[in-house]
Amino acid sequence: MKKLLGFFVFAFFAVGALAENNDRTMAFSISPIAAIFGGVDVMYQMKVTDFMSVTVPGNFYYSWGKGSLVKFMAEKTGKFEQTKAPFDAAIGLGARFLLAKHGLSDTFYVEPRVYFGYEQIGLRVGDYKIESETMRLTPMLKFGWDWYYDSGFYISLGAGIGMHAYFNHKQDVPADLKKNWASRTILLGWFLGIPPEDKTFSLAAEGEFKLGFAF
Repeated sequence: MKKLLGFFVFAFFAVGALAENNDRTMAFSISPIAAIFGGVDVMYQMKVTDFMSVTVPGNFYYSWGKGSLVKFMAEKTGKFEQTKAPFDAAIGLGARFLLAKHGLSDTFYVEPRVYFGYEQIGLRVGDYKIESETMRLTPMLKFGWDWYYDSGFYISLGAGIGMHAYFNHKQDVPADLKKNWASRTILLGWFLGIPPEDKTFSLAAEGEFKLGFAF
C-alpha cells in the first residue's frame, strides 16, 4: 500500500511539466483501484475537435468475495453450490466536452455517457435455487479533471450521477424468500445484489480515477 501511495505522489509531482498539446488524438487509461475489487476498468478516448472527444469505457468485475464464500460454505456444509459465476460487465459511450478547448490537455470536462450492463449470479443452497440475470441501461452525467504531462502520461479524476434502467430480468428465486422482508433485503439485495423483478429504476453514482497514456 505504501508503494502504491508513493507511486501516486510521484505521478502528481515528478513526472514532468503539465502540457498543452493539440497534436494528441487518442488516449487509453485504466483504473488501478478496480483490481483491488477483482475487476478491470478501462477507457479509450479519441479527440474529435479541440472542444470534444469520444470515450468508450468498459469494465468487468468478478465477485471474488461471493464466489469464495460460496466455495467455503460448500466445503464446510456440503449444501452450497455455485451455479452461475457472480460477475458484472458493462460497456459505454460518452461525449467528453473539454472546456479548456485545447484538445487532450489539462482541462475540466463535462461528459454525458450511457452504459449497457449485464450482471448474473447463481447458487444452490440445499433445496433452494437462487439465480438471476439482469440487463440495464445507465445514462449518466460525469464531470471531472484531466491532467496531461509532456511524456504522454495522464491522470483522470471525476464523478458521475445517473439512473439504472433495468430490463430483461430472469430470476429463479423461491417465493418464500421474496415474501420475507429480511431474506429479500439482506440475502437477495445486500449480499447477492439481486434487484427485485419489479424494480425498473435505481440511482447510479460512481467515482473515476484512472491513469493512462495519450498519443
